[in-house]
Amino acid sequence: MSESLENDESLESSADSRDSELENLTPDQMPKADFNTLSTMIASQAMVALGAIPNPATGRSEPQPVLASYFVDLLSVLQEKTTGNLTDAENDGLEQTLHQLRMAYVELTREK
Repeated sequence: MSESLENDESLESSADSRDSELENLTPDQMPKADFNTLSTMIASQAMVALGAIPNPATGRSEPQPVLASYFVDLLSVLQEKTTGNLTDAENDGLEQTLHQLRMAYVELTREK
């Protein structure tokens, strides 16, 4: 069997295992549904798209600048639509996250 095919089968098995684990979660095992969780989920997707963390499906860093920009834009929309409704900690966290993601995007897309 080729190494590529073995890797694909391994990834499928791993994904099936994760899916099975997720199906058996109880409500108390889920993170709190709040603003920080939502913004962190979107920021995590941006980090994957920036190639800063490995794609969980493949285990590899796979930069996708267009997708990264989309996730940063989503966080910007969230920031705009929640202006005046966040705690200071939520606002500061979102500001810092957006700044870090924007700098990472600039670094990724800068001509070398």
